[in-house]
Amino acid sequence: MSHKNILKLIGCCLESQLPILVFELVECGTLADCLYRSCEPHFEPSLLTHRLKIAMEIAHAIAYLHSGFRRPIIFRSIDPHTIVFNEQYVVKLFDFSHSIAIPEGKTHVKDEVLGRFGFLAPEYLMTEKCNEKVDVYSFGIILLVLLTGFRATESSSWITVTCLNCNLEHVVKIYIEQDKFTKIVDPIVVGMRLSPEKEEQLQAFAELAFKCVSDSAEDMPTMIDVAKQLRHIYKSTCQLMS
Repeated sequence: MSHKNILKLIGCCLESQLPILVFELVECGTLADCLYRSCEPHFEPSLLTHRLKIAMEIAHAIAYLHSGFRRPIIFRSIDPHTIVFNEQYVVKLFDFSHSIAIPEGKTHVKDEVLGRFGFLAPEYLMTEKCNEKVDVYSFGIILLVLLTGFRATESSSWITVTCLNCNLEHVVKIYIEQDKFTKIVDPIVVGMRLSPEKEEQLQAFAELAFKCVSDSAEDMPTMIDVAKQLRHIYKSTCQLMS
């Protein structure tokens, strides 16, 4: 396995009572650290271009797992705690403890449900059938987290919404339906003013997120398509800022 956005496994230390996996050094914490805790002042994923770059690099890593092997690898642990940054602030995906490969000739594998609450696809929860769309759904929630700056499971951070048992996906939908889309976007991303062009990019970002969390797995895009769309949004955003 060799990909610039996957944390490199260097080896295994056998001198301890339990073998310890040794990975390349990461010094800049997790995505959860950067979004929810104090971070290095020279690196704060605040600008829209920063968050688009983060999303794009995660998408590239997951697309590689899904298409780069004879047996597609399903990560099953996509959340802000399994996304880290190296000293150059390149995104690295790590922790394959929940990963599973789909047998050749099969479209899915049935296995116990694993992953972080708030990032699990409803269809996966109901059927225990695991395929690439399980990761697509989790990635869609990551996009909503990057868009809003909110945690996926803490309703206390979702301002005030008249919605019982809501998740982040439903909260964002409510704001969009009430024509309050910009109020749910992370204020740090919005900045001092929101130009029509920037709002258009944010809406494209949100639309892609909702494609990933579609009710039906058949309506979800592949991670390759997601990575392509993010690259397009990222390039257009960079052009607006140049």
